[in-house]
Amino acid sequence: MFAAELRPMLDEQVEDPRDVQIRQVVPEIALRLDRFDAVNSQQHLDTRYLVERHLDQFREKLISAVAAEVSRTWQMGCLVWQPLSKMSSQQPQPPPPSTSSQQHTSPSFPAAREVQNFALPNSAPPSLTVESFRAPPASLMAQRPLPEFQSLFASPSESSATSPPSPHLRPHLPRQNRHPRHPTSTGLPPAYSMSRSHTTVRQLCEEWYSGIDGQPSIRHLEEHWGRAWRRASTEDVFFGRRRVIIDELERLVAGGCSSREAAIIDLDGWRGTASLDKLVMKIKNRKKDGLNGRVGGVG
Repeated sequence: MFAAELRPMLDEQVEDPRDVQIRQVVPEIALRLDRFDAVNSQQHLDTRYLVERHLDQFREKLISAVAAEVSRTWQMGCLVWQPLSKMSSQQPQPPPPSTSSQQHTSPSFPAAREVQNFALPNSAPPSLTVESFRAPPASLMAQRPLPEFQSLFASPSESSATSPPSPHLRPHLPRQNRHPRHPTSTGLPPAYSMSRSHTTVRQLCEEWYSGIDGQPSIRHLEEHWGRAWRRASTEDVFFGRRRVIIDELERLVAGGCSSREAAIIDLDGWRGTASLDKLVMKIKNRKKDGLNGRVGGVG
């Protein structure tokens, strides 16, 4: 009984008012979205058309400007090339005789001469054309050497007749140095190694005082660089051994020997057939024994 009464109530569907409003609004929203999409698409097409139109106009203007510039450049090249071709076909005339003073003051190019005349008072402005900037032919320049270098190639009689070049145009010749400092650009001492092939005191003295094979002497290296040029420890030890012979040579010269040559002969004679290392040992042993006289004939 109770169930029969509830069944009609359950069969009835109660509709929410909000659902009704939503069903009414959704078609309106869909319609407005369709209209907005159509308007947006049309604006996009219009904008694309305008951009493409402006690009086409810019491309046409650019092509026209490039074509005009190429044509103008070609015409200017023809104007310059025609006088140059005529000049190359003509035989250059020999230059008129002129003194050395005129060679110093007269410019070589026509344009330079016109500019120089324009600098003078009461003179008209120069008319510079393509012909004014034409360089003299190569043969003409070969016949007229630069005035500042003429005195270098002239004979003594010719150089006396011409005026000497100005001091600022004279070539700067480097002084010849017997003992050049090789690493002048870096400021570092030269990397030098003493010769190990010497067998006589004379050969050692030549390297020490004069230098061999175009290299600086040992004395020069010592005076200018000290121990800096002896970078390796082995070179320092070898230098010390040979320094014993040089010190003994200087002692003999200071002690009454007639000359360094005589002292070299005495030391080589005392060395005999022994090596320079053996001579070093002889000198050290002699100093220990207190014998500091002349070595010649004294064992």
